Amino acid sequence: MIGVLAMGYGRFQSLSPGGLVIDNMEIGSERILIDARCRAAVPMCPACGQKSDRVHSRYRRRLLDLPSHGRIVQLRIAVRRFRCSRADCPRQTFNEQLGEEVAGRSARRTSRLEVIVRHLGIALGGPPTANLARRLMLPVSKDTLLRVVRRHAVSNTQPLRVVGIDDWAWKRGQRYGTIVCDLERRCIVDLLPDRETGTVEAWLAQHPEIAVISRDRGGGYGPAAARAAPQATQVADRWHLMENASAAFLEAVQRSMRSIRQARRRTQDPIRPDDQSSDDTRRDHLARPDAIIVAAVENAVPRLAAARDLTERFHEMLRARAPDDLPSWIQDAAGSLLGSFGKGIAADRTAVGAALTESWSNAQTEGQITRLKLVKRQMYGRAKLDLLRARLLAPAY
Repeated sequence: MIGVLAMGYGRFQSLSPGGLVIDNMEIGSERILIDARCRAAVPMCPACGQKSDRVHSRYRRRLLDLPSHGRIVQLRIAVRRFRCSRADCPRQTFNEQLGEEVAGRSARRTSRLEVIVRHLGIALGGPPTANLARRLMLPVSKDTLLRVVRRHAVSNTQPLRVVGIDDWAWKRGQRYGTIVCDLERRCIVDLLPDRETGTVEAWLAQHPEIAVISRDRGGGYGPAAARAAPQATQVADRWHLMENASAAFLEAVQRSMRSIRQARRRTQDPIRPDDQSSDDTRRDHLARPDAIIVAAVENAVPRLAAARDLTERFHEMLRARAPDDLPSWIQDAAGSLLGSFGKGIAADRTAVGAALTESWSNAQTEGQITRLKLVKRQMYGRAKLDLLRARLLAPAY
């Protein structure tokens, strides 16, 4: 030890946790030891509420505090044990409590150090935080960090009005969970262990206040919402609608590849070009050989050209937010190469129509899924559901 401070503790009193009186301080090259005691004079029995000043015994409680000047700080707090003054009290003795401002019951760190450890654990997870904490003179292990995060896990209790629901992969292609986001507050409100219809229904049934549900068209989220939250307006995600239309057109192209190859072979004849192909070159900004191929394919597979036009109409309808165009599009899609996609749109017509009128979408939810993946990878295979929920539902600091 460098020395023992014999006087002047008053100037350090403001730096100690509230409710403690500093009696002695020893400053060493790697550690600062502070002897302190509780400020309260006459505590009350936690069982009967009777005050007592009859001291039964004393012991020392050791707590880690925030580091100072590159040194670990440890508190040695003299705690008194009292006898209850009531003879009929079921508790004959009790300890004086330090108070939540100092430390919780049976805690080994002060409350203010516990907050720092928790924030580090939420931000970085286990191993990365343990390495950083060691550099910050915070002697906590990765397991301790994860226990602190779990111990202080919070749950969302605020009423929900607009939510976004989507799935996320525990293991791609094999196991999936469900994420639920509050689109108004821009935060995650819950993680569900799977994407089964029954699980989603049970969660939605607990939140009858929900008025709008934004979702994609895959999975069983639509039927689950219809049964468990009939009062809510379902909104299909516009980006997924765009992607689904493009995927349906590509599928139509794949089904027509035999005719497309035959048309391409015919374009090798130096006599197929005409004035119309030249007009297409100027109109579509294509090179002349590409324009010739496009014209040949359109002539050979007219249904594919019609499917292309339907796809472009669908995309433009979404961009322009034109719900009045939806009925005619569904009618024109029937019997075309996009017939299957059109039937799906017709079956989900209410949600698709809401996508053309409502401002809500699942863009926020997709962003939160990206964040979830980052947190999951940070945890090196230890991303159990309770720990993921504790980190992702914690308020931002």
